Amino acid sequence: MNILDTVIKRLDSFSLLETDWDQDGAEIIDTNVINTAKEFLKALYSQKELLYHPEVDPCCNGTIDILWHTDNHQLLINIKKDCKTIGYYGENKKNNTSIKDTIAISDIHQNLLPWMKWIYA
Repeated sequence: MNILDTVIKRLDSFSLLETDWDQDGAEIIDTNVINTAKEFLKALYSQKELLYHPEVDPCCNGTIDILWHTDNHQLLINIKKDCKTIGYYGENKKNNTSIKDTIAISDIHQNLLPWMKWIYA
């Protein structure tokens, strides 16, 4: 099983979470949000081989976090419940810069992919 398959399998497991899965009132993760996260990652992996692979985690508000981090970089992408937008926060510790925004998923190519070049091999 390759890394993408492992990440997809983890995303699929989020559909088994029930309301209050964190014992603190967490919402379920809707299958549309899960599918959006899977399609988003498949599109990234189709660009070229990723050098760093993400951690994926369910969030208590029904969204999904995708996190990449190295010694010098960090990028957190949150797939929103509307399945049309993402929130992101990125940090480049080498040059002490950061980025943060909420954008339409369709705008990732112009707004975020150029900054993400460090995750590709």
